[in-house]
Amino acid sequence: MLLSYYQELALETDVTFKTDKGVKLPLLGLFGEAGSLLSALKKHLREKEGFVTYKAVIKEELGDCLWYLANVCSRYDIDFDELGVEIVKNKMASLHEGDIRAPTMDELQALAKATTMISESTFETDLFQLGAVAGRLLYASQENNELNIRDSLRDMLWAISKAAVNSNISLLDAAESNLAKNKSRWPGEEKIYLKLFDEGCHEEECLPRKFDITFVEYARGDRTFVIQRCNGINIGDRLTDNKIDPDDYRFHDVFHLAYAAHLGWSPVLRALFKVKRKSNRAVDEAQDGARAIIIEEGISTWVFGRALELDSYEKLDYVEYSLLKALKDFVSGFEVDKCPLWQWEKAILDGFRVFRELKKYRCGIVVVDLVNHTLEFRKLDENS
Repeated sequence: MLLSYYQELALETDVTFKTDKGVKLPLLGLFGEAGSLLSALKKHLREKEGFVTYKAVIKEELGDCLWYLANVCSRYDIDFDELGVEIVKNKMASLHEGDIRAPTMDELQALAKATTMISESTFETDLFQLGAVAGRLLYASQENNELNIRDSLRDMLWAISKAAVNSNISLLDAAESNLAKNKSRWPGEEKIYLKLFDEGCHEEECLPRKFDITFVEYARGDRTFVIQRCNGINIGDRLTDNKIDPDDYRFHDVFHLAYAAHLGWSPVLRALFKVKRKSNRAVDEAQDGARAIIIEEGISTWVFGRALELDSYEKLDYVEYSLLKALKDFVSGFEVDKCPLWQWEKAILDGFRVFRELKKYRCGIVVVDLVNHTLEFRKLDENS
């Protein structure tokens, strides 16, 4: 992969570029990722083998550094390939005459490997150099010194390449993983839902494709609870907030409906509707069993707690990336892990949109459509 091609792909997932072509955001992001690499190193030196995800973290952070570096270059109108050529000229001047073609990412790393063997640099020294160059870049940007900015960007690309060598990580793999991660979060206009997980199963083992659930709040003595009805039949347990300070968690089943609509996944609803995939023992146990149900309930509780600090996403049209990333880690090994981050974001935002309606009216009908991936709230008639 040519550096310039990667630069084009990175810019496609830079959602801020359309509205803000300034350099501040990606520059701060680049500085932050350099700090994250140093933080990971610190944690590894402190915890040693206890930091079991160390290499995976380093690979992700190197990819993030490269992404921010590419987008900083785009904002300064600097071609990534040109920086690669400058590096080759500086490191291999005695071996090249005339024009030098732009190196691929693999070729740049091969050059870093060859020179690293000579210089005997270490991953630790590479990261310190990366941090130092990031500091110089920030200073140069404040001074608006174009020459120093370009030199710093080139030096940072070289430091990232050497760090990849000394951590035994393919720079190309880190770049491609980063692009896939960002595409999962920001797919642009190409939002294509995955097919439903029970597609092709027997009808009695499929989540209903369209249904509605009626939520009704009741008070009995000093207790307030919510029941759900489907086709006139009460389903599930009576739900309270299970908390001293009320927070309306009693309406939280709406989140399971949102997971079904936008992820095609809800072990909780499968259990309620008795549509577990019993004909496939492995799927029944691993995907529809008690552990999967606990995972889903845990996600609902955890996200709800985070959302309380954000007014249930009333004024936001996005979900913070750190939460989405943590969710992906949480469901690792389960079928829903295949769903991209944007589907999770849709499920969370849509779920809380309807939750706010239920909280406002204290009852209502939620219409769920798994085919069109929608949730619709309807107020109850007075006679309902």
